[in-house]
Amino acid sequence: MKSKSWLKNFIVRLVLCSTLLFTSMWACSQPVARFSGTTLSGCAPILVHFTDESTGNPNYWKWDLGNGTISYLQNPSVTYFSTGLYSVKLVVKSAAGEDSAVRTNYVMVYAVPVVNFSASQTTSCGPLSVNFSNQSTAGNSWQWDFGDGIFADLQHPAHTYTQTGNYNVSLKVTNSDGCNATLLKQAYISVNEVKALFANSVAARCNPTKITFQNNSSGNGRLQYKWFFGNGDSSVLQHPEYTYPTGGNYTVRLVVKNEFGCEDVFSKNISVENAVSAAFSSNITSACKAPAAIQFSNQSLTGNNYYWNFGDTLSAATANPTHVFTDTGKFTVKLVVRNNNGCLDSLIKRDYIHIQKPFVLFDNLPDSGCVPFTKKLVAIDNGTDSIINYSWNFGDGHTAAAISPTHSYTTPGYYTVSLVTTGLSGCKDTTIVEHAIGAGNKPSPAFTADIRNSCAQTEISFTDESTGGATMWQWDFGDNSQAMEQHPKHIFTDTGFLDVQMIVFNGGCADTVRKHNYVYIKPAIAKLKYDFTCAAPFTFSFSNHSIGAESWQWDFGDGATSTELNPVHTYSDTGLYSVMLTALNQTTGCNFLQTKN
Repeated sequence: MKSKSWLKNFIVRLVLCSTLLFTSMWACSQPVARFSGTTLSGCAPILVHFTDESTGNPNYWKWDLGNGTISYLQNPSVTYFSTGLYSVKLVVKSAAGEDSAVRTNYVMVYAVPVVNFSASQTTSCGPLSVNFSNQSTAGNSWQWDFGDGIFADLQHPAHTYTQTGNYNVSLKVTNSDGCNATLLKQAYISVNEVKALFANSVAARCNPTKITFQNNSSGNGRLQYKWFFGNGDSSVLQHPEYTYPTGGNYTVRLVVKNEFGCEDVFSKNISVENAVSAAFSSNITSACKAPAAIQFSNQSLTGNNYYWNFGDTLSAATANPTHVFTDTGKFTVKLVVRNNNGCLDSLIKRDYIHIQKPFVLFDNLPDSGCVPFTKKLVAIDNGTDSIINYSWNFGDGHTAAAISPTHSYTTPGYYTVSLVTTGLSGCKDTTIVEHAIGAGNKPSPAFTADIRNSCAQTEISFTDESTGGATMWQWDFGDNSQAMEQHPKHIFTDTGFLDVQMIVFNGGCADTVRKHNYVYIKPAIAKLKYDFTCAAPFTFSFSNHSIGAESWQWDFGDGATSTELNPVHTYSDTGLYSVMLTALNQTTGCNFLQTKN
């Protein structure tokens, strides 16, 4: 049966070849499989293009590319991801027959190193010494970049950071086949530092006890200060002013700490002389009505000469006078003190004495909330006359006589609250706050955005879809920007996934909706600053603070441009120039333009 089948096929081919003899003599020649490839070796992954070079005009191709890939294209391409040697086979067919070709171990793919490293410590106070441990595999050459301009080619280097800042660290590993890989850890090393330093004023001969301290400390993070003035007194102010009660030699010490635990101390000896210093107080500073007799107490050292001005055209020259104010109003009191050496000092207390009827202020109004809204009302007595009677009107038809009553508002609306007070002397005062209470029904917040994934330069429109009678809106876009419009439009100043929050108010009643990772903003964002000095007023130093930029273009407004990161530009003449910085990110295809005049 096999012999008959073979004979039949031979006869069919013979007849076919005879038929086509005069039209296509080459069509019946036996095909011979041949092929070649490009990029037959390299570091994984490699892309190989195969070219069919078979003869005999085949019309069928089947490739076994050695990595599990079968292709029926005449000239296929394939990417080899795994390391190793690959054999390639090609089978070709035509009407005249078939043939195959195999190339053993035709493609060679080399392994790429796997890069990893760690550090003995990544954050501390400077100078910071770090031992780096190379944890990479399949490498015999190492290139370290410590992020501060220093490089190394050791396998396990040690490096000391001397300047404050956050540093990127990268390691490039190359193996014996010439394959390499790089790992970058951004802001991997954080070096913190504080430096305590201060200067102090030197007062005139007659007023040396008042010392102003200028804090010149530096450091990163939030700084805390603790001053010790050498006599048991201290201060936590940044720039304190301290008055020494007596002369002498004092060691002033400033301790500075930051939030990262770094600490530094600076000490300085100062000499203080005894001198005159004006200071005073009074038994009261306000009265309900005139005339009002007020006792003033001089707090200076004895043996001085004194001059008082009470602000009502009257004066006195005694150490501790009693003065009668005969009219209402606010009075500025001044004391001038002169010692036996001719040194003098003065102290002015503006609007120190108040002669007026007693009055109160509301401590916690206006206020608002959702109905039923319960409010405890508190009044602060700003007068000198003790209040003996309170008469409250809540604005909704209810009243109370308590000192601090609690009242519940059950109907939406705005309410005016008033309070009439009566003092022990019989003085009365009325305090009124319009729209003191706002009560409303809770709205239901909702919103949408027309674009949720875009470049930072794109203006995104937000639409309020709240229900329930919203009257006010407060938006937080997640990039430290806010808005109060109902339907705001916003250009974001930060990149990545950002939360968007909206608070809606109905009168004094509010509710909040926050959408996590609601928008995705693609870099870049252009940000620029500039500086100059009076010594070179035409030369400006520009600093690039762009986010996510891979390239940038400066236009200085006078026809000059630059592609430097932080260019310096000198203008040839005075004028008003618009400086434009265009930041581009080739990966995202986004650009951003910022203009400053």
